[in-house]
Amino acid sequence: MNEYYEIINETGDGSNKYTADILLKQKLSKDKISKICESLHKLKGKKCIFSHFSFYLPSQHPTTDDAWAVGIFNPHLQVELGLTITNEALLKKQINLAADDLGSWIDEIQEGATYTLKKEDSKFILAVNPSHSKGYRFCIVQDTKCKQLFENQFSEFGEMYFIDSEGNLQLYDQDGLIRTLKKIG
Repeated sequence: MNEYYEIINETGDGSNKYTADILLKQKLSKDKISKICESLHKLKGKKCIFSHFSFYLPSQHPTTDDAWAVGIFNPHLQVELGLTITNEALLKKQINLAADDLGSWIDEIQEGATYTLKKEDSKFILAVNPSHSKGYRFCIVQDTKCKQLFENQFSEFGEMYFIDSEGNLQLYDQDGLIRTLKKIG
């Protein structure tokens, strides 16, 4: 199984709890993630009451990003995935950029959430469509010195959005980078 992942951090006391941060080489199916969890639980956490596995994609880091997938034994295995390859392909087919849309991005952590940047009446609007709700919109302001930087002036957390050189959307708050969203299309 090591051809698919690398354990980058692990902790455990040998009897109660075992946790591992795992870096994947690519997105895997729920079945493969389950098999990795079962294998690691047998190997490392079989005596533990609780085992927790956080899976990260190559572009993610445990100290700054939410896990793309999570596996938990408590006492039975439960696995939750972010955006799968199949769902990502379906979402890309469904999204059609309008003439006034500046770009759209997919959040791989919150399965199916999309962000679309629009220009409406000389204002920039960021429309967020989470996978399980109707979504919301808010006005953001473009920085005069850096045209790829936008700020949510109404946020108490100092939210900022930056379009990087690859066209991906980076989400920041006052503490730094939250995560990077992949450009659609």
